[in-house]
Parts: sequence; C-alpha cells; structure tokens
Amino acid sequence: MSHNSFSVKWARLQLNATINDRINAVILVNFGDFTGNPQNKVLENAFIKYSINDYVNFQFGQFRQQFGQEDNYPVDPEKEHFLWS
Repeated sequence: MSHNSFSVKWARLQLNATINDRINAVILVNFGDFTGNPQNKVLENAFIKYSINDYVNFQFGQFRQQFGQEDNYPVDPEKEHFLWS
C-alpha cells in the first residue's frame, strides 16, 4: 500500500482593480497551508480604498493594519524566515 501526498505551502492570489482615479479594490486569497484548520485562512484581504487626495484615504472591508512594507506584497515573511533558517 502506498500513500501519495501533495502539499502546497504558499498559493496566494492577489487581485488589484482600479475602478477610477479615486477607488481601488483589493482581494488577497490564500489557497495554501490547509493541513490544519482552514478557518480564517482563506480570505486575507478584501477591501475598497477611496482616495480623496494624495494625503487622505479611506479603506473599507477586511484588511490587516498596515505596518511597514510587508503588507504591500503577498508574502508571509515569518514563514519564509523559518523555511530558510
């Protein structure tokens, strides 16, 4: 008897849509890392950003609080660090 397994550690899909000059929509979906409980791991970001000008923006939806540049890119630096260390 043989056991075959297939695992995808990181599989994220990020969609950015510019509706017009002031409205942007962002969706970040995580398709990997479901060996445990998949609850709250699928949809990471789903929000609409409304820009009044270059200095005033409003963001509505589900999103992580911005802390540095790591939230601008769909990677998980904590898991990546442990993988390569």
